[in-house]
Amino acid sequence: MVHGLTETLLTVVCLLVCGQATAQNANTGLRKVYEWVHGGLLYQYAQDSSFTLLVFNVPFRAVKADFEVHVQDTSNDGIKRTLLLSLRHGSIPVLQPYNESVPASFVMPEDQESHHLDTNNSHNIISEAPAPGRLYMAASILNPLNNVVEYLRWGDDMGGSFQINVRAIYTVRTAVKSLPAGDVSTSNVVTGEAQTFGFMVPAFTTAYSIVVSNCGTNGSSCPVTMTTSESLSVSDQSAVSVDCRQQAERCVLTRVSPKVEGESFVTFSLDDVKGIENVTFDVSFSMLGCSAVAIPYAERLMTDNGVEKNQPPQYKYLTGYDVNEAGYGVTDSPSCVNLGPLGRYSKSSDSVFNAFFGMWTTEGDVVPEIALVVPDFSVEVRTFTIQDSVDTGGILSILARVADDDWKGVIWVCAMAQRVGHNGSLSECQDGALLTLNTTATTNTSAEHDGVNEIVEVMDEALLPFPVAGTWYLTMQSQCLGSGPEPCGVLPMIELTVTMQQCGPRGCGDYGTCQQYLQGTELYASCECHSGYRGLGCNDGTYGLSKGKQMTAVYLLTLSNLAFIPAIVLALYRRFYTLAAVFFFNSFFSAFYHACDTSKVYQLCIMNYGTLAFCDFFGSLLSFYSLFLTMARISDTLRTFLLMSGALIISVFVTEDRHNEAFQLTPLFVSGIVLVVSWVRETRLRGKLYPSKGRYLRLLLPGVVLAVTGIGVNYGLMWHQSTYQFTHSFWHFALMVTPLFLMPPRGWHSEVKRGLSVSAQDIIRTGMQPEPRQQQQQPLPCRQSVNIDHDEPAMFDASMNSISSDDRNRLI
Repeated sequence: MVHGLTETLLTVVCLLVCGQATAQNANTGLRKVYEWVHGGLLYQYAQDSSFTLLVFNVPFRAVKADFEVHVQDTSNDGIKRTLLLSLRHGSIPVLQPYNESVPASFVMPEDQESHHLDTNNSHNIISEAPAPGRLYMAASILNPLNNVVEYLRWGDDMGGSFQINVRAIYTVRTAVKSLPAGDVSTSNVVTGEAQTFGFMVPAFTTAYSIVVSNCGTNGSSCPVTMTTSESLSVSDQSAVSVDCRQQAERCVLTRVSPKVEGESFVTFSLDDVKGIENVTFDVSFSMLGCSAVAIPYAERLMTDNGVEKNQPPQYKYLTGYDVNEAGYGVTDSPSCVNLGPLGRYSKSSDSVFNAFFGMWTTEGDVVPEIALVVPDFSVEVRTFTIQDSVDTGGILSILARVADDDWKGVIWVCAMAQRVGHNGSLSECQDGALLTLNTTATTNTSAEHDGVNEIVEVMDEALLPFPVAGTWYLTMQSQCLGSGPEPCGVLPMIELTVTMQQCGPRGCGDYGTCQQYLQGTELYASCECHSGYRGLGCNDGTYGLSKGKQMTAVYLLTLSNLAFIPAIVLALYRRFYTLAAVFFFNSFFSAFYHACDTSKVYQLCIMNYGTLAFCDFFGSLLSFYSLFLTMARISDTLRTFLLMSGALIISVFVTEDRHNEAFQLTPLFVSGIVLVVSWVRETRLRGKLYPSKGRYLRLLLPGVVLAVTGIGVNYGLMWHQSTYQFTHSFWHFALMVTPLFLMPPRGWHSEVKRGLSVSAQDIIRTGMQPEPRQQQQQPLPCRQSVNIDHDEPAMFDASMNSISSDDRNRLI
């Protein structure tokens, strides 16, 4: 009881500290290892950078990994979406769920698996052959393609909010025997019980062979099936099997270009043969590989272009059992020449993914120029190291060029992670990037251009996004061609350039920018595309906007703000200077906001984008808020107070959330209430409709109809991908012309001020008092007050009716 409680507490402590817990089952030779990873917010896929990255640590000798995926919809919008999960060992997966076109020279990884799940349920994903080490999971929410295109074109919100949590359960085998290299071991296999051995494959191994001999049966054939694999999973796709009943005395399984610097496995199982329940046999294991070539020959390969085919190098094989001497099927001796590792040099300490691999000099420096003579009788190997979390988020660029203009033949350069290309199969380069330099295809001759002979260079390039961490092997071999394949009298020389880059040598083109992203401890770079373009290099223009359409959109959305000029001039003419200043502010910042926001190709940002966006929304709301207050029949003191307090509140709303409809409508609603209340009050004081019926029909009604039409067109159609620039430009025109109809006449404010302090009785009293003759010749002040409202002649008539006929004649 106490022991069980202690084990449970230790498991909990281990889980809290390292994120993993272990459960042992001694009877089956298997144990369970648990790992919890909290992914947090799930990104919605729009381009290669929009994914949530989770990293798992797969234990040694894992048979399978079971991932329990839990997705929570925090937005609760009830919309069913698809969850994309991609798994890749050793590096970040490359996502392309909508079949985006791949740029030229890009080599896409084939070692990742993808799963499509719905977001409404929890799911279990089983990985049958997980390699030990870091396993990367990229998770992203998939939306309809139209929504993705709208986001890339205009930045539309795709909606929804999700979180992900994953628990990994690893099944680990604990009982695995070791198979030593070069020694002969005796094994016994029983029907229904397979025997599995593990063996280490060292670096620079080009092939290994496993031999079964002395099979103890009475029959002439050995009823044993031998299977090699790179994991303990029974469904490992890398598994290779051989039926020993189909071979003679010795049963040989040879594997070319195996995964090196790790453990591989061989499993023996007894076929169902009547009368045979167990078999005893001998098993031996041997390898072929590269060793460092003698220094004089290495110098000749790197510097001398006159190496003869009949002068093969003398070097030692990798320590181990040489199956060539036993005649077990591995031929092509010598197999390869190891010229050693390349050096690494970072171009800038301030920038990641900015390094090159080059040759070591005698002074211990690294130079980017790699010049090599490529033999045809064996393969030549160079190595370099991709560092985990340092290089895995960039793009590995390998460029090869033939240095001899007159040489005729083919050169193969194969780059593979933790695998060495084998002599005789290098042209296939399985699980790697193959560069082929064929001088006969282009004849490598000079081409005449404008009377000048230009040499046609023979080159090839491979770009590998998010390369796998570990040792990479560059394997090279040549083949001379005359009338057909023939031995090389003169070996060719090639020039290699191996670099790490952020987004490739051509960057992201005209429709994207290279950005760096950090998730947890993983840093990676990717192109951020715009204008509807997609892909690793923003090269997929299937749904992209052409430069002509972008230029049209920029001109429409910026120049449409000139429609505010008549309203600004009218406000100045009628002496509404504050209103004119607000209109100019709105027009200016709206034009430059759209000049900065509409297109990334034709872009003009006079200041920070956030500042321009704030000023655009702030100016729009303040313009109509100020217009409503200008139309209201209130005192200047109250108007100034409402204008300043409203400007402060609007600035807070726009800073908090400029797209919040409640924040947008609140100041307009308040100013509208002030306007309506003041007009109703004025109507009651006059005893008749205010403003006049003619003003309602000729000015106010057309202005309101124009404003409502602009709002309806804008909010009803503005998100349509093909009409946004037209509908939003019409919105500019409608809202900027509306003040021409709604703006009050000149002297509106002064009339309100005097109308509050002057009445008909004051006019009578002023007119009946005797005045000096000099002053009687001047226009009466009261006459100026009465005639100020040219738009409302009824006011003047009502005031004159309350004055006697003599006084009326005197005033007129």
